[in-house]
Amino acid sequence: MKQRICQSCGMSMPTDDLLGTHGNGCLCTEYCCHCFQKGFFTNHSLEKQIELNTQPESLAAFN
Repeated sequence: MKQRICQSCGMSMPTDDLLGTHGNGCLCTEYCCHCFQKGFFTNHSLEKQIELNTQPESLAAFN
C-alpha cells in the first residue's frame, strides 16, 4: 500500500481514521482529519496545528 501523507500538514495517514472527509462523508485521501473535515479546510493557526500534531495519537501516526 502506498503511504498516505497529508498534503497540508505532512502528517502520515496509515489508518482511515486519520483521513479527512468530504462534504458527503466520503474519506479524503489527500488531507488528514485535522486539516480537512466535512469538505472544508479547518484553517487552524500555526500554534493550533502544532498542538494538534503533538497529541499522542498524531505523534504515533508520524512515527
